[in-house]
Amino acid sequence: MVTDDQDSIDWFITHGKELLQEYRRLKKKIDDQVLLHMKMFSEYLHDNAAKRLNQGKLTAALTLFTLLLEFTQALGNREDEGGTLNNIGLVYRNLGRLQEALDHYREALAISREVGDRQGESFALNNLGAVYRVLGQPKEALKHFEQAFDILRDLGDRQSEGGTLNHIGIAYQALGRLQEALDHYREALAISREVGDRAGEGLALQNIGTTYATLGRLQEALDHYREALAISREVGDRQLEGSTLHTIGVIYESLGKHQEALSYYEQARDILREVEDRRGEGAALGNIGRIYQLLGQSQKALEHLQQALVIFREIGFPRGESDSLGNIGWAYWSLERYGDGLEALEKAVDIAELLVGGMASTRLRQDFRATHTYPITAAVALLFDWYRAGGKGVEQPTELLMKAVKFLELGKAREIVDRLEPGQPRQSLLTICPEMRQVIEEEQRLTDRLQELDHIYAAKVQAIAALRTRGGDTTEVEELSTITKAELEQVAEQLKAKRRQILDRCADPGQVRQTATYNPLPSFRELFNQSLKVLIWEFFYAPESAADHFQVLAWSEEGIVLHQSNSFDLSSALKVLKEFYVAMEVKDFSGANNHLLKLARLMGGWLPEGLWQTLTGKELLVLVPHGQLHLFPWGVAQQPSTTSAASSEFGGFLGLTIPMVRSYSLSLVVSCLRREKPMPSRVLFVANPNNNIASLALEGADKEVDSILDQVIGSLSPKPDILGPLRHSKATEDQFIAKAAEAPSIIHFAGHGAFAEDPWMSHLKFYAPKGHSPHTVTEMLDHRFPGSPLFVLSACETSRSEISRGDEALGILRGLTLAGATTIIATNWLLDDQVAPHLMRYFYEAFLGEGLTVAEALFRARRELYEDRRVFEQPQFWAVYTLYGNPFKRVKS
Repeated sequence: MVTDDQDSIDWFITHGKELLQEYRRLKKKIDDQVLLHMKMFSEYLHDNAAKRLNQGKLTAALTLFTLLLEFTQALGNREDEGGTLNNIGLVYRNLGRLQEALDHYREALAISREVGDRQGESFALNNLGAVYRVLGQPKEALKHFEQAFDILRDLGDRQSEGGTLNHIGIAYQALGRLQEALDHYREALAISREVGDRAGEGLALQNIGTTYATLGRLQEALDHYREALAISREVGDRQLEGSTLHTIGVIYESLGKHQEALSYYEQARDILREVEDRRGEGAALGNIGRIYQLLGQSQKALEHLQQALVIFREIGFPRGESDSLGNIGWAYWSLERYGDGLEALEKAVDIAELLVGGMASTRLRQDFRATHTYPITAAVALLFDWYRAGGKGVEQPTELLMKAVKFLELGKAREIVDRLEPGQPRQSLLTICPEMRQVIEEEQRLTDRLQELDHIYAAKVQAIAALRTRGGDTTEVEELSTITKAELEQVAEQLKAKRRQILDRCADPGQVRQTATYNPLPSFRELFNQSLKVLIWEFFYAPESAADHFQVLAWSEEGIVLHQSNSFDLSSALKVLKEFYVAMEVKDFSGANNHLLKLARLMGGWLPEGLWQTLTGKELLVLVPHGQLHLFPWGVAQQPSTTSAASSEFGGFLGLTIPMVRSYSLSLVVSCLRREKPMPSRVLFVANPNNNIASLALEGADKEVDSILDQVIGSLSPKPDILGPLRHSKATEDQFIAKAAEAPSIIHFAGHGAFAEDPWMSHLKFYAPKGHSPHTVTEMLDHRFPGSPLFVLSACETSRSEISRGDEALGILRGLTLAGATTIIATNWLLDDQVAPHLMRYFYEAFLGEGLTVAEALFRARRELYEDRRVFEQPQFWAVYTLYGNPFKRVKS
């Protein structure tokens, strides 16, 4: 009898392969004895694989299930094949290899539907939902759980129905819809009691407790957990008992009762060890270690965290390994063993990179990164502390700051940067994912419908306001308004769900970076090669460790220095920013100006005086915010007390003190610089494409393009080639795409843009006989500009983006950058129709007429507009445009 686990695995592989070889050799001459042996071995293999899965021995379980899959396929048992694929998917899910889990679950789902195995179909749907839940996609998870529930209800499988109701409740809880979560948990509880499923009853009670904990009703949460604990002990379910004790520990930890939490975690550890739940034991040990860390007992914390690490390595659970290493790094950090802490965090980052790099979908990688940034942010914070502690053990302490730059960049705008990496295949979105054509067509129809519904909704809101003024009954109009808004949201949500499904299936490999070999610092120095008077401000904001401060690395050719911001209140600042946008939307320009000036003073006050002083003698600022700091218009930051005549003359505003470029990462700036191509002097103008719609006609857009053509280009010699201009009815989307294919060096769009709640639906509006034709972000990703154009977006809100954790921009900027634009001038808010003609004329006089770089030219234009104090002195006018990409681009004669 085989007793050693590895020997056991080896025996299964050797014997299984021999049996498969014999079975395949015999082909149709197989006798009953060989067939019986195959079936018996399959059952034995399944039982042993399942046992190891339950014990958390994931690598062994994967080996055995993979072998079992070969047996089911050889026997032609499609139903068993589907079940085995489900189990392999479960192992991959537990390993954190979510893309592979999704692939296997989808294959299992297809087989179940093919053979009419409704039970297997429900399993696959539930499993898919579970992966989407882990990926932070609760709506997608909910859809799959509800499909599984419908099948189980048709089958009359009440016990499984109750289990799926628990899954549905968890999805609602993740969506913040706690009452609906409670309703589903209570329904699951009722079913479990009805069918006598005590373990299911305990699980439902646990979930109800978790919801109460989320609501802050901790005593009710504990009451439900204790009831679940009593059930687990009554039925002798030691697994449930251990998990419930663990959950009670979490509650006590959230209450700050660390000793009580420690006691429950230790009880959970002992039971989970007894039932050989290695993964659960590792999780309990990790939490015990974290509690010791909170109690200031870092050495004890390390002992338990290292035990957890050993377990996760033994069972092959990389996500647990990465989390353990992250906490070990924290423990070493608190002991001021900075080098050991950094080493642990580097290993944690490397494992997370391997996990996310294995996902074949851009969107899945983004979702994963949004919830797994801790090792990177912890490494940056540790390096900053190490530097401030004097850089003990390091010959040059500033090396620590340079390492911090490396880690910061590792976590910023990775999907954009990796896609633009030299040597990477630059296929269009439709080449990678042909199904997206359906989405683009749907977006065209939906944009018109959304605009129509939006107008109806706005009219009803105005009607409600008018009725209230007159004291009339608003009930009926309010009900109609609610119905209209609900329809609008439903239509948009349906398209988002369809897009998510398609993108998740797109084979779109990512890049894996490892800390030992990833070194972007030499490429960043290329910025100083362009001009020695470049200054970089790289921001770092980690609200989980310091919500009221952020750090700024000021890096120039002379060296790198770390600054800490003055204290700030992010939520209050975001409120002021929102008030500004609302005032702009309702055309309350006086109110908008007041809000923006208030924000300018707040932002300027956040930056310490020493940081302002780094601007002295510099000619270009490369500013890279972080996290929610991307949302702010840094060009309007106003220095509290000016220190030079130049800054005093221009109000002390940052954007009038120095030419500047913003980016989502330094790597993206360098990528744009490296992708520049020799370009012909050729300009494409698009002017007032929606002139046929009274509410969208822009007389100022025509004036803007005319002023550039007549007053700037008209005086140049030699003159650039002019493509177009595409004006009014000639400014169709098809014409634009055709002209863009002629490799213009500048594309100037003077029309309407829209930032949508669904960032993929953000778009530029082109001419259509009946309405307008939206050029959405989805379509932009399908294009590849033949050159490396400067794209001037003289349209509203074109720089606004949704920012996911990991600093991924989702909006028009992303679309144009991935299409090949290396420099983009975009707008932060609604563009005044009178501002653009003046500011753009100033810009092109400097850019085309004098040959200044794009950063210098935009800076000159801002100052000239500001100096027209009669009209445009306020920042809402001169600061509306922001530069992204390569700031050194210039037109050569």
